[in-house]
Amino acid sequence: MTHHRTIQTIAMVLAMCSIVGAALLSNPIVDQRKTMIVDDENRSAAMDDRLPPSISLLTAAGGPLRALVVNALWYRLEELKQAGLYYESHTLSTWLSHLMPRSAKVWDFHSWNMAYNISVAVHTPEERWDWVSKGVHILRDKGIPLNPKAVYLYKQMSWIMFHKIGKDSDDMHWYYKREFVSDFHELLESTPPSTPTEQVIEEFRTIVDSPDRLSDLIEQTPSVEGLLAAFADLDLKANQELARSIARVRMFRDSPLVQIFAKDDEQQAKMTQFYDVRIAAVLDDENHADAIKPLLAFLRRKALIDDYHMDPHFMLTVMEKHGPLDWRHPMSHGLYFAELGVKQAGGLKTSRNVDLLNTLRNTVHNLQEIAWQGVILYDPVEFKLRKNYVPMFQPDPRIIDSYDKQISASRVRLQAEHEKDPKKYKKGAVDNFKMGHENFLHAAVRDHYLYGSREKAEFYMNKLRTEFYDISQNEENKKLYESKTLEEFIEINLRRELSGRTQITSFITPMVAQAIMQGLAQGRMEVFDRFMSLARQAWDVQKATADKTVGAIQDRRGLQPFHEWVDATLIQFLLDPKRAPTTRARVWHNMPIELQLAVFDRVAIPLKKQMDSISFDFDRAFPTPEGIEQHREKIKKEVKEREESEEEDKSRRGKGN
Repeated sequence: MTHHRTIQTIAMVLAMCSIVGAALLSNPIVDQRKTMIVDDENRSAAMDDRLPPSISLLTAAGGPLRALVVNALWYRLEELKQAGLYYESHTLSTWLSHLMPRSAKVWDFHSWNMAYNISVAVHTPEERWDWVSKGVHILRDKGIPLNPKAVYLYKQMSWIMFHKIGKDSDDMHWYYKREFVSDFHELLESTPPSTPTEQVIEEFRTIVDSPDRLSDLIEQTPSVEGLLAAFADLDLKANQELARSIARVRMFRDSPLVQIFAKDDEQQAKMTQFYDVRIAAVLDDENHADAIKPLLAFLRRKALIDDYHMDPHFMLTVMEKHGPLDWRHPMSHGLYFAELGVKQAGGLKTSRNVDLLNTLRNTVHNLQEIAWQGVILYDPVEFKLRKNYVPMFQPDPRIIDSYDKQISASRVRLQAEHEKDPKKYKKGAVDNFKMGHENFLHAAVRDHYLYGSREKAEFYMNKLRTEFYDISQNEENKKLYESKTLEEFIEINLRRELSGRTQITSFITPMVAQAIMQGLAQGRMEVFDRFMSLARQAWDVQKATADKTVGAIQDRRGLQPFHEWVDATLIQFLLDPKRAPTTRARVWHNMPIELQLAVFDRVAIPLKKQMDSISFDFDRAFPTPEGIEQHREKIKKEVKEREESEEEDKSRRGKGN
């Protein structure tokens, strides 16, 4: 009896302790819930998908039964994950996301499982992109809206955009970029890369300032009502698809490539499969000219908010802070969610769950990638014609200033945190940011020299001298910083690269190729000129070295004249059957006349055979350059003079012997 009473007493004491402990934990748990998540009053309204009846019953039942089921599902989910059974775990995580919609960790796992685990378990690019995009949608469209104060969900979203879609860690990354860019190009279109920052921001502001309701838009711009009536006659509603349909007309019908795509009108008419000719007719009506832009702004704003769950006002804020972001770029979205996470973290009562170092890295890394490859060169016509078409990415010097300010501020912030807590924020992390800043400024000088402003290139060269000369750990960099001019800075970099025939071949040819692809192919003649200037400098450096040699050594080095190097690279590009004919045609139309004259006769016959085999109009795509006959006569004269000179040399050598 005594033994049983002792057990009962101990049990009672433990029960009382548990009750007291639970009571003491109640308020902290409630406070944490208020800090990290939102109220539950709209939980059911926010969930769009219908649950299986059994799960709906469990959700409604609540209480211990629901908690037991959740625990069992979590246990089973962990088992499936450890076993690599990702498809099965996907089903369970879907159920859990409905049973625990306010648990951010459920959405964290659910999105990661689709974007990273299941996606690599399938093999075709279409299947992989389907799972990656599902991971994006589940987090962006449900997880974050249901848990707006769960900061690490923003970090997760930013990472998927940066690492999975924006970088090249996945061997199908090219397809992810292609689809992502295409999707947002249809929705928002684009501005030329040379557009001033202020103009890009002001154009996006028209979307932000568009009214919430269609009736308000009609009140502001009465002509919109007539445009909507014309679309209604075609059974078209004012939604995202209408915005995309209008954009497709502008992309395909107005593309210069359409004019040179096919040989006859019948084949050219096939291009209309890419857009709705009825919409084109409405857009051509002058009565609707003033209504198109405000209607598009309204539809795009509505799509961003309702379909993409993004805040146009905050998108504009990020642009005003960092520069003319291209929202077709996954890194721009990565930056948006990184900044949004920082904003949400600022409203938390405690920052203990906020990873400062990784938050700073997220922002800095996205900005760095945008500065390095933020200009997107995308052709919707080639996207439709070529299954393996991938947009090109070029540096965007307009973002460099923002990155420089961001990483400078991050270095100061981390240094301050290191001084307060050296164990948590170690000196190595501070030094890594410093070295990353120095390396980026090297790229800033180069990219401004090639794509941006000479003045800015000199500014960043001087910044390297003043801020990094004394603290740089690289002696070669210190020598570089002693350069007196920008040209000398570039030349020293070239001398590092050039030390013989192999190195010059590996440098000059790619520079000329980049001049073709990033300059001529995109109609950016200033970029073409800068790449060609860089290639010429490299050739001049090597030529100066070759001139110091004599006799057999000089002959053995055999340095080609620069114009022959350029001609050979152009010919190889134009005759490469792997290059899209539309790209080659663009290059030809943008090519300086002297280069056309130099290579036309060497490419005309084989290139015409290639174009005829695919029903591509050679004469329209690659017209004969003006002055070709005079050029031919000039070449004949030069050949004759060279032959006569060689005969005279032989004659003189014969007499000497």
